[in-house]
Amino acid sequence: MKYKKLLKNYPILLIKNFEVVDDSKRESLVNIVYTNSKKTSIDLTGYSFPLFHDPTCFFANLLKKFRETCVELFGDLKYLPTNNDFCWAYCSNSGDYAEIWHDHMKTSTINSVYYLNVPNCSGGEIEFDLGKNKTFKYKPSNFDLLIFPNYLRHRPLMVNSKELRVSINMEFLCEEQPFYIFDFKER
Repeated sequence: MKYKKLLKNYPILLIKNFEVVDDSKRESLVNIVYTNSKKTSIDLTGYSFPLFHDPTCFFANLLKKFRETCVELFGDLKYLPTNNDFCWAYCSNSGDYAEIWHDHMKTSTINSVYYLNVPNCSGGEIEFDLGKNKTFKYKPSNFDLLIFPNYLRHRPLMVNSKELRVSINMEFLCEEQPFYIFDFKER
């Protein structure tokens, strides 16, 4: 699996074109995500939601591909039985967004964000907290996959468009610690 490390001393991995779909399918998937946002009865944080309803099985297959990618990148890991078998989504636009710093310490060891739809405009970056008052912003493109450890605080930034920015979160809990997992030799 070809990836790029976005920063020399920080474990943020980028895989371009992780799962590419044509425009028609992408629009259909965005509609599925949006429909899930309206169907969820879970009131968690108010900005992300589980993707339980997917008649195409696209998101289940995406999660499976992400797991296979983790094996390729990190080797065989001991996945905990409490892992979710579904993805989470976050939809935003200029009128509806939440720039909230967060991490995934309670829900994952390995975290990832797949970008299904990124409007072609300003804004919409993901910002990482690097500590010591330093941050790093990355402007994703459609079909980018970012992989990073659970402890890395981050937040989505507002996209300057009425079009939806749609990101899909996938994560795994492992027995191994994230410092161990992300301390691997460049391949």
